[in-house]
Amino acid sequence: MQWESASADMASRVKAAGISIDALSALNIHLETSDAARSAALIAALNARCGGLCEATYLFDSRDDDDLLRFVKLRFPDVDADLAGSVAFDWAHQIAEEFDLVSAEPDLPSDIFVEPKAQPDVFSENAEQAIVKALCEVESDTKPPKRWATEQIAVEEAMQYSETNHQKKGGSGILVAQPDTGILPNPEIEAGAVDASGGWDVLLDRAGAKDPLLPGHPGHGTATGSCVVGRGAGSLIGAAPAATLYPIRCITAVTVFNAGPVARAIEKAIAVNADVVTMSLGGVGSRAMRAALKKAIDKHMIVLAAAGNCVRLVVWPARYPECIAVGGSNFDKKPWKGSCRGKAVDITAPAEMVWHASTKTPSGIDDGQGTSFAVALTAGAAAQWLAHHTKDKVKREAIRLGVKTQDVFRYVVGKTATRSAFLDSDEFGPGIVHIERLLKFDLASITSITPPRELPGDDPGDGVPPEYVEIYRAFGGAEAAPQINWARHGLELSTIALRRASEAKATGAEMAETTSPQPSVALAGAVQASADGALRRWAGTEAAP
Repeated sequence: MQWESASADMASRVKAAGISIDALSALNIHLETSDAARSAALIAALNARCGGLCEATYLFDSRDDDDLLRFVKLRFPDVDADLAGSVAFDWAHQIAEEFDLVSAEPDLPSDIFVEPKAQPDVFSENAEQAIVKALCEVESDTKPPKRWATEQIAVEEAMQYSETNHQKKGGSGILVAQPDTGILPNPEIEAGAVDASGGWDVLLDRAGAKDPLLPGHPGHGTATGSCVVGRGAGSLIGAAPAATLYPIRCITAVTVFNAGPVARAIEKAIAVNADVVTMSLGGVGSRAMRAALKKAIDKHMIVLAAAGNCVRLVVWPARYPECIAVGGSNFDKKPWKGSCRGKAVDITAPAEMVWHASTKTPSGIDDGQGTSFAVALTAGAAAQWLAHHTKDKVKREAIRLGVKTQDVFRYVVGKTATRSAFLDSDEFGPGIVHIERLLKFDLASITSITPPRELPGDDPGDGVPPEYVEIYRAFGGAEAAPQINWARHGLELSTIALRRASEAKATGAEMAETTSPQPSVALAGAVQASADGALRRWAGTEAAP
C-alpha cells in the first residue's frame, strides 16, 4: 500500500478507535533534499498532494542557511507516531524514492535513554526497561559528600587558578545552552545563573523554558542545570558557577526522545550565540539533528552529549564522531555500572550519586545517577576553559591548527584527564575530567590535531560510517564496504541496534544473539540485496551463525 492511502487508512482507524492525538504525539517525517533550492518545490508538491492528510513545512526556522533549509518536515496530524512504528519507515522510503530525496526519516519517539530514579510508571508498560533499570542503578545507604563530584574534577582549584592569573573564572561570560525538559526555580540555581530571557520552549514555540513536571523524569533540566551553573551559595556548586544557563525545553521527559525538537533546540542555541551546548539526553540518530550539531561546531561552539545509560552501546547524538560523548564514573574513579561505553566515548566524568538540585525533595537537593550529570559537569569544564583563555583566543588557536574549537577542547580535556586503572580507555576515553589541569594546558604547545573522521554514507559505496562500525562488527562484519544506502536506512538500523543492545544488557547475551524487531519492508529488501551477512543479521533477516 502506498504511503498516501496507508496513512489515510491508519488515520481513519485511529479516529474510529477514539484515540486522541495531540501536537506532540503526531507523526513527523523529516525529508532531506540534495540542495536548499529543491525544498520549496518539495513543500509545494507535498501540500498539493496531502489534501489535509498531511502538511509539509521547513523543519528549521533559519531561512538564510542552505544546509538547514534542505530539511522539510512532513506532518501527519491524525497519525500517532508510536502506533505507526516500523510502517512509517516504509512510507518514508516510498516518499524518498518518489521525490528522489537524500533521506526520509520518521521522527519516532525513542525510549532507550533509561534514567535511574525515573518515575516507576514510565517502566510499568515496558518490562525490558524495568529489567535494564535494575541492572544499572547502584543501591547504597552510604552517600558520598555533597560536593564530591565537583571536588574530584577540581572546580574550585580551577577557579582559584584563574583568579591568581587574573583571568575570568568559573565560566564568567560564557553562555551554556541546555536542551532538556526545562527548568524551575531552586535554591541551588541562584539569581543570575539563568539567562534573563528564561530560555525557550521548542515544543510550544514560545519564550520561557518552564518545566511542567510531566511524568518520566520531572525536574531533570533543573537537576542537570544545577551541575553546570550552581553558584555555591547553597549546599552545592556547579562546574561553572559564573557561567549563564540558557535552558531550552525540547523533550517532555528525558526517557522519551524525539530528534526533531532536539535538532531545533540546537538551532536555537546557535541563534542565541551560545558558547557551549550540553545535552543530557539521547536516543536514535537523525540526519537533521546531525546537520544542526555540525552547524554549531562549525561556528566554534562546544557541543557535548551524554553517552547514555543502561544499554551499554553509546547512544546518539553522542555517538556521532563530531559530538563530544561523555561516559560516567563514580567516587572511586571506577565505571558507573550503568554507563554506556565504547570507542565513541571521548571523556568521562562523575555519574554515580551526584548531588544536584531537586524539584522532588523538601531540601531541594538529591543525589542521582546517570551520564546526564557527567555531561553537565563536563560542559561546565568547557565553560571554565573558554572563560579562562577567552573564546577569541581559543578560536584563533583552532584556526591556526585548521580545526574547530570543539576539536581543541576534545584534545585538551583528554590530555589533562585524570587517568584511572579502573577505566578502560577503549570504553571510557583517556580518563576523568580535571578542570584545573585543563586550564593550565598551554594551547600554543599544540602542533597538530586530527579531527574525527567523517564518512556520511550518502552513497552505497562509501563504506560503513564511523558511528556504525562497532555495531557492524558486533554482527560479524569485517572491513568490507556493504552496499547499502546509509542515508536512507541508517536511522532504522540504529533503532534496531539500540533495541538489541538493550536486550543484550538485560539478558547478558551478545548483541548478535538477541532478537531483532521486525524491520520495515524497505530495510529487509535493502539488506537482502546487499548480500552482506552482517547487515542481514543486524536487521534480523538472517540468523546468527
